[in-house]
Amino acid sequence: MCERVAPANCADPTWAEWPLPPVSPTAYTDNKDGTVTDNVTGLMWQSPPAATTMSQSAALTYCSTQLKAGGYSDWRLPTKIELASLVDTGRAAVPTINNIFSTTVADFYWTSTIYAQGPANAWYVNFSTGGVGFYDITGTGNVRCVR
Repeated sequence: MCERVAPANCADPTWAEWPLPPVSPTAYTDNKDGTVTDNVTGLMWQSPPAATTMSQSAALTYCSTQLKAGGYSDWRLPTKIELASLVDTGRAAVPTINNIFSTTVADFYWTSTIYAQGPANAWYVNFSTGGVGFYDITGTGNVRCVR
């Protein structure tokens, strides 16, 4: 937490700086325009996700240049911590995500975070298990963009 370390460390983009999202139906707002807003983090999510699976590099391009959900064009592929914030650890059923994301496939979704031990790999979040892992960036995975 920022209170325990020097303030200069608080701007580290690899760590979330928001409170832990509650498992609550009011934690999200369906904007009725192909987007859902997380009321805790303030992030806006694409919903439904991309219709097809793609490589991680194709996912980066799709989010930043092709997606226009809700009339916005500033979409990007989420970081590992951002996408992991959507995991509903209190949910017994799969996919492990709030019901507001009803079209989520119980499988893995790409993040923009490269796996440090192997630059040909990137992190993903698996909404079948709620876990994270890494995979070859040339393989295909699901995509949900954020802004």
